[in-house]
Amino acid sequence: MALPSYRFRLLVGGILACLGAFWTVVSILFFFTRDVRDAAPVNLALALLLFALPGAALWLSGRARRTRHEVMANVASVARAAGRARVEDVARAADVSLPHTRRALLDAVAERVLAGRLDLATDTFVPATDGSDAAPQETTVACARCGGTSVVVVTGGEARVCRYCGAST
Repeated sequence: MALPSYRFRLLVGGILACLGAFWTVVSILFFFTRDVRDAAPVNLALALLLFALPGAALWLSGRARRTRHEVMANVASVARAAGRARVEDVARAADVSLPHTRRALLDAVAERVLAGRLDLATDTFVPATDGSDAAPQETTVACARCGGTSVVVVTGGEARVCRYCGAST
């Protein structure tokens, strides 16, 4: 599994925030010396603008992404264990609000952590047990009968049909 982007944001944000804090402290300490008193406000502004503020923003966004990832993993594990279940039941079992549960289920399916689909008409998560619940895919089909190559959109369990001669491939 690839390194989640929230870890990179937490690491780089933490490093930048620490550098900004260190530079700020050094700038404040230099303010009390006579030789560099005029440069201290500029150094303080640079420390805040270049390191502390971007570092804090990265770190906070990393924390938000980590929380979203943890909620997604929790909801995905509950949905995987429950099988076909109403979103309301998954939310109650995972101890997550209903809108966050829907979002987490959609994220889990999009990131291929969970296989299935969210049926919005019945507000039910339907796990993919076979190819019949798979998402539609665009594929290239080479027909054995006429030799034509066509691009078709198929869903799982559906036959691929040549658009030139109509033969099933």
